[in-house]
Amino acid sequence: MGFRWRLFLGLAIAVALAALLQGIFGYIAFTRSLDTQLRFEVHHYAYLAQHALRLNQGKPRLRSEPLPGLRQGRFELEKGGKVLLSNGLPIPGSGWLTLNRNLPGGYLLRVAISRAPRAEALGAYIQTNLIALPITLLIVLFGAALMLQFLFRPVRELTGAVRQLSQAKMPEPVRVPSGNDELAVLASSFNHMAGELLKRMERERTFTRYASHELRTPLASFKIQLEALDLGLLPQEQVVASLERSAEQMERILSGLLQLTRSPELALERLSALSLLKSAASAASAGERLRLVCSGCQAAVLGQADLIGQALGNLIENALRYSEGAVDLGAELRGDQVALSVRDYGEGVPEEQLVRLSEPFFRLAKDRKGLGLGLALSAHIANSLGGALEFRNASPGLQATLLIPGVLERGPARPVLS
Repeated sequence: MGFRWRLFLGLAIAVALAALLQGIFGYIAFTRSLDTQLRFEVHHYAYLAQHALRLNQGKPRLRSEPLPGLRQGRFELEKGGKVLLSNGLPIPGSGWLTLNRNLPGGYLLRVAISRAPRAEALGAYIQTNLIALPITLLIVLFGAALMLQFLFRPVRELTGAVRQLSQAKMPEPVRVPSGNDELAVLASSFNHMAGELLKRMERERTFTRYASHELRTPLASFKIQLEALDLGLLPQEQVVASLERSAEQMERILSGLLQLTRSPELALERLSALSLLKSAASAASAGERLRLVCSGCQAAVLGQADLIGQALGNLIENALRYSEGAVDLGAELRGDQVALSVRDYGEGVPEEQLVRLSEPFFRLAKDRKGLGLGLALSAHIANSLGGALEFRNASPGLQATLLIPGVLERGPARPVLS
């Protein structure tokens, strides 16, 4: 039996027990109400009977004007064990509620009210409940089935999505139910997990695709050099040197791909934009070619120093490689982000190629050294920190801007030029 049917059966049993308990307690309460009403009626009847008697004029007798209420029950007036007056009917022993009342002069008034109306009302109550109980159960169970159908819709969607994940297929995000209950939290958590899995799967596909593409050339070189060595076409020293270069190239490719496909371990801290730029400039060792032009030096970023330093270093290295003149480093505030920029004064990049600059292994000039992974790695770092990497032609030159979430330092802005 599935979970839904177990839940439905448990709900049905709970509803049945609740209806049964309601019927039992309702029966007890209704019985007490009928008994209270019957006792009230017998006392009221005794009052009417006593009011109808004349006992102070010798022989007891009834008043001349009739009292219709006396016909609802029975009464007898006794004295010394002898019945002196009645409404014409004896008082039976069972099925009636009786009451004895002593009157002045040694008289005893006995009255009785029939229990038959009470039994009829109680029987009608039981019959009504017996008819209403199954109808109520059917209505409640039908409503419960609809409710379970509605409640289990997100669960069915989650089940289908999990099944797709188990088949290495990426499902669509499941619908998050309204409210902030457990199902909504579960659906949101699943969507987040699926998104993270998608990123990991994409990184693995990227690693496999680029590795298979880029390692083909050094491996082919390996094979050619080994065949040449085997045939005696090249001296051993030349082949060993060529193999070492190919091995180093493959090591650089694999190292870059691993950095590109890994999610960095983040330990975010408050960092000065000015200090980050100065550290990156110092690490580049480019002498007078680097200029620090900072209008947002009061800003601080929320990031990790080594990662931002690596991203800036790649941007600076790319600018130095593809330009001859000065390279400007700057920082400015853009809303809740800090823009760390690196601008060269070279030839720039064709507009249609700007969007491809952060693609792994993309290089405009094939004759220049490099693997084409630096800008891709900088973009990966920026995305990991919750920012982005942007490129634009600055006329002249190219400007690369690293956007990092930032916080504003208190104090006036102070431009720096060095």
